[in-house]
Amino acid sequence: MVVEGGLFAWKVQKLNLAPTLSYDKIQRPLKAPKGKTWIFDPVHKEWSLVTTEKESSKIVDASNAVEDSNGNLLTPHHISPSDTFQGICLRYKIKPLELRRANGGFTGTNLNLVPNPLMIPLKNVVDSKAVAEVKPLSQTEVVGLLLKECRGMARSEARAYLMLTEWDLAEAIENAREDGF
Repeated sequence: MVVEGGLFAWKVQKLNLAPTLSYDKIQRPLKAPKGKTWIFDPVHKEWSLVTTEKESSKIVDASNAVEDSNGNLLTPHHISPSDTFQGICLRYKIKPLELRRANGGFTGTNLNLVPNPLMIPLKNVVDSKAVAEVKPLSQTEVVGLLLKECRGMARSEARAYLMLTEWDLAEAIENAREDGF
């Protein structure tokens, strides 16, 4: 037993000899927090964190809406294999009870047992047109909708029309029809 002056491993201070971080080699910033985005300033060569505008849910025209015997407006939703009962409720911002009532009061959440197309009750009416709020469509989906409306148009032309109208589908369809599509 060594009393004072002996070497013990737990008393020896270890030095950190790892290289320090060089900020010159940072190429991309960390992932931005929700609601913010990183923008690179090439003049000052620095990244800045900027608040982004919240994407509002787009309003989709439900021109194929029908009216039931109670005077409620309903729009059809064709069930795909990836759909879930709660997913449909969230997408159209309706309560499960409202969805069941509009479709004959079915029970459970199994979409194999419900009528196809599923009738979705609409709550918003703007300028006597029925509309339902849904999540924004992706650019690929919007291009597909434009191609569906304007037969004979190439995919690159559809993207060009949408880019010129800042991805406004109604305006792009109008411009394409003016040009003969």
